[in-house]
Amino acid sequence: MAIVQISKIQHRTGANVDLPQLDIGEIGFATDEQRVYIGNDPTIVPPVGLGATTQTEILTTASPLDFSRLTGSSNSYLELTSPEAGQLLGVSVTSNIATVVNVGGNAGGEITLGAVSDVKLDGGVNGFVLQTDGTGNLSWTTNGTLSYKILSLTDAGSGNTLITTNSEHYFGTGTSVTISGSLPSGTIANSIQTAGFSGTNQFWTARVSNTTFTIHDGSNVADAGSKIAYNALWSGYTANSGTIVGQITPSGNAVPGGANTQLQFNDTGGAFGGDSNLTYDKSTGILALTGNFDVTGYVNGAVVGYFDGEVGSGTANIATFTSVTINNNLDVGGYITTTYVSANSNGAGENYKVGNDIWIGDVDIVNTMQLKGVTNSANAYIIFGDSDTSTLGRSGTGPLTYDGDFEANGNVTASNINLSTWSMFANIDGLFATDGSNTYSIDITPV
Repeated sequence: MAIVQISKIQHRTGANVDLPQLDIGEIGFATDEQRVYIGNDPTIVPPVGLGATTQTEILTTASPLDFSRLTGSSNSYLELTSPEAGQLLGVSVTSNIATVVNVGGNAGGEITLGAVSDVKLDGGVNGFVLQTDGTGNLSWTTNGTLSYKILSLTDAGSGNTLITTNSEHYFGTGTSVTISGSLPSGTIANSIQTAGFSGTNQFWTARVSNTTFTIHDGSNVADAGSKIAYNALWSGYTANSGTIVGQITPSGNAVPGGANTQLQFNDTGGAFGGDSNLTYDKSTGILALTGNFDVTGYVNGAVVGYFDGEVGSGTANIATFTSVTINNNLDVGGYITTTYVSANSNGAGENYKVGNDIWIGDVDIVNTMQLKGVTNSANAYIIFGDSDTSTLGRSGTGPLTYDGDFEANGNVTASNINLSTWSMFANIDGLFATDGSNTYSIDITPV
């Protein structure tokens, strides 16, 4: 009988950091990391660094994989070069060499998704199209035909049937729709017709919420006689077994953004919005704006209300104002050039204020005007020219004074002439001078 001997081969084992330099062809197993190595010839592949070993790792499920390119069968390669978030892996074939590379985003490259049946996107309803806002964001929007599954039909009271859709609908009040699907007693359309509507399968919606509406047999949904009453037969309706289809026409029956009288505007991403700061009341014809009104062209017509800004800013204002009435202050940063300026306030003496010092005004005395101070209305002075500070004026009820030189080229007529403590006067008896206590005659010798 032959002798069979069974031998056991034991390989080196230990922690990864403790494995020594393996002999050529010797296998070592790192028990702590479950990684397997085979020894190299240290002459051909010398170790690098003090205490280093040289050996090749045998790939296992525990081996880390670090690569920039993997070579596969049939001239194929897998490469990852500067990958970016959101990119995909795609196959690029050049000269019968297939390379799997990162594509999309800034990397470029065509992404082929195959047949439309192989592609699935959540959201949207039948009749919706996928659109982009130009910045990379996608959204569903209607192409005019709207189709929704009917989740339920319920009694809304007051003779109304409430239809609930399984997703948010875009039917506005007065939208024409058709209904298809089945009920235990027959089609939804036939059952509704049996309940009171006769004719074609055409109804009109009255919007209740984003997912509900009532149905009517005429476009005038405000007419109570157009209501389609709930039929008890519909209580057995199977959710989503019926479909309602409608058209969004150019007349615009979709529910607008904002509230009544608010104007519509693009409110981010193509959605219409409204705001209480911009309204139009068709009964009064008033367009109301709370905020700034910037115009780069012309404004034609009567502008009523408060105005804050520059007329003709940057260019000459060629508009002609027949009459401008200002009930409050008018602040002008430059010159006002006009043929006449008329101030109609009488008696107060405060028609024109010059800086913060003087008022020029009407005191309701014929052919008379008044100068009075701003800080002290009893005083008023004038300075002539810009080379002197001598003032001509009056303080309170005192005399008219001038603290500079005075020269008269014509006659000066006065009852008295005061010279410091002396005064001079004349009468039919002659010329006299007085110091207040005594009066002296002045001898006048003819020339």
